[in-house]
Amino acid sequence: MKTFKILSILVLLISFMACKKDRAIVEVKNIGTITTLGEKMDITEAVYTHSSKDNSSLITLFTENQRFALILRFTHVSFNEIPAGSFTLTKVFPNDAKIYFNDGLTFISHANGETADYFTSGNVEIIKNGDRYKITANVMTAKGATTCSYEGTLTIQGS
Repeated sequence: MKTFKILSILVLLISFMACKKDRAIVEVKNIGTITTLGEKMDITEAVYTHSSKDNSSLITLFTENQRFALILRFTHVSFNEIPAGSFTLTKVFPNDAKIYFNDGLTFISHANGETADYFTSGNVEIIKNGDRYKITANVMTAKGATTCSYEGTLTIQGS
């Protein structure tokens, strides 16, 4: 009789578990914008590239059809080590820093060709949460300010 009760309870529990609705899988989208020269554009792609030649890495944020790109360059980065933290643009290597943000540019593709403007100053903050990143950049070029805010994954490419 005791075995029958236990078996009945197990069957009942299994039937309740089978009736529960499956949880919906929520796809988390990548979101972000770049604002430059008064124009706000959605970020459609984010790529991380590491160069083993000079231990540098690039984080490139593209807008639709790769018409505009914001390129952030870091040096003294290990292979596939996406930098996280707060960085200020510096052209001189600080002795106490493992990784530093030393270059970058805005790249615009337009009907008359392409235009690249190098950063003259700026700050970048990168926060890692699992396989997702939050990237905030405020940089200046000779033509003016560019701001960026991105949350999502990075496609990793090596060279």
